[in-house]
Amino acid sequence: MLMTKTDTSRHHQLQIEFPDEHMRKYWVDNNVELTKAECDHHILGMYNSFYNRRGWHYTRKHEGSEQFPIEKHWVWYEPL
Repeated sequence: MLMTKTDTSRHHQLQIEFPDEHMRKYWVDNNVELTKAECDHHILGMYNSFYNRRGWHYTRKHEGSEQFPIEKHWVWYEPL
């Protein structure tokens, strides 16, 4: 006999503790809700960046070792 059970173990509330006010401000400032048009614009920029296509790229601001926070910015890319 097949029995079903609702799995509630995956439903946890995310709790974030900030060590200082700077991190709290960073979290609030960088977790904005985007409209569908803004989301599409960012996705297109990341797509262009990944495939090295001509246009605006939404890419990492600093190359090199991993850092927190990872800053991104817009750059115009013209292939050779």
